[in-house]
Amino acid sequence: MSTMQKMIVNKIYICALLCMYIIMIWFSYTYKTDPYLWFDEAGQFWISKGLNHDSDPLSTQGNLFDVIINNQMYNLDPGGFSIILHVWSMFSNHYLWLRLLPFLFFVFTVIGWIYLSYQWTKDKFISLCIGFVPLLVPMLYNEAFEIRAYSMEVLGCVIGCIAIDSLQKRITYKRLLIWSLLLSIFMTSRYSFIIVAFVISTYVLYLIYKTSSSITQKILMLLVYSIPLVLTLIYVYFCVMKYQNPNASTLFYLPYLSENIKILVHVASIRHLFYLVLIVWSAFTFRDSHLLPQYTGLIYVTLVTNIIFLILSIFGLHPWSGDTTRCISMITLVIISFSAIIASLMKKTSQLVDFRIIVLIFISCRLLSLYKFDVKHALHRENALIHFQKIENKDKANKVYVDRWESPCMRYQFEYGLLKNDTTYPENFTFCKFRPHNLMLISNEKQVTLSELYATQPDLDEEFYDNYSVLIMPEIFWFKSEVACTKWESISNKNIVWIRKNQ
Repeated sequence: MSTMQKMIVNKIYICALLCMYIIMIWFSYTYKTDPYLWFDEAGQFWISKGLNHDSDPLSTQGNLFDVIINNQMYNLDPGGFSIILHVWSMFSNHYLWLRLLPFLFFVFTVIGWIYLSYQWTKDKFISLCIGFVPLLVPMLYNEAFEIRAYSMEVLGCVIGCIAIDSLQKRITYKRLLIWSLLLSIFMTSRYSFIIVAFVISTYVLYLIYKTSSSITQKILMLLVYSIPLVLTLIYVYFCVMKYQNPNASTLFYLPYLSENIKILVHVASIRHLFYLVLIVWSAFTFRDSHLLPQYTGLIYVTLVTNIIFLILSIFGLHPWSGDTTRCISMITLVIISFSAIIASLMKKTSQLVDFRIIVLIFISCRLLSLYKFDVKHALHRENALIHFQKIENKDKANKVYVDRWESPCMRYQFEYGLLKNDTTYPENFTFCKFRPHNLMLISNEKQVTLSELYATQPDLDEEFYDNYSVLIMPEIFWFKSEVACTKWESISNKNIVWIRKNQ
């Protein structure tokens, strides 16, 4: 094959990969942009408006200070995403625009993944192939559309790895300041990323120490890098964490090894630990190879971060599991390191055989296997919004009761979403609120059980419900299923919306 023919073939393969990226964007827009904001998403939206889950209907939006205050009391994140969403939603409150923000974080994650792969291999085709990894991992891909801080945290991990790669090659005051500022921004995404930023910083300090600069220059480098991070930590603690969970108390709904050591033998956890062992084995096997130096920082950060997560979970200070988004930064680092191994193997193999068509087929099959069920789910998606639209003969005589889980969700739909033109809102609606909010219980150092949390929900048979003709309350089915519902029936197989019989 001539050189010209090889160039044409290379361009065809690269074009094929780019087409697959375009198809995935189309798929994402078609099947992943759900108009329904579930409890955490709706709560995040209201916090970004300077309100909260329990705000009254049609409340006046707050300013940036109100965003910070409500994030303190109704969230367990530092609030950087809340502030960004506050500015983002000034342009539009449409659900597509809101979901575009986390999706953009994900798009930059994929771009960052491609950039890292190119730095490792200097091969465009391999880099574009490795860029599909975030699309192939369900946890990372699903969080790309969640109006929460997870996709921001994932991007922070990728940015941190790029920072390591950059500083390993050359350390300058400008680079130290830029990467420090970027890490500071992502430290406000979620508390778990602060651990990642800390581990990255220990490696950066090592790189500064290894430079041939003078003592004075090293001190200046240290100051340039550390000041933005320290200031961010001060803000996070005194303006946020101090009011949320200052004692890092265990939360009943999160997986801690101190509470359940069997988490270690879950399938996802075993898979995660296997990847860790494989990374360690690869580093040991190729310790004398010329390839290892460029991966030294990445492997160090991945292993130390996982060790810290594990230790903290043993002491009940931070959850640990191979399949929870609460550990998404720890999981992301392992996936990035595993991607480096795959990229190196592909680079080595490409010198012996042309495997490109096989890789294209594998990626295509993997995408189909991951998303074929999701298409079905998307086409038949059912939620409280759709159920409410199905109710016939709605008029101003109807009274609607909404439980605490659906309250922030329905308020968004009626004030900004697809039901905002409903003339019965808000006069005919009663919204249940948390009594008290779960974070208030944490601040009072009071442990709460599931039975206690749901005990305040009234039963369907109580006279209280005689005033209503529509109930939007999945909580009834989940925790009051033993109640004889002689007056009510569910209009869906998911028992989210109940209507009075014989209307």
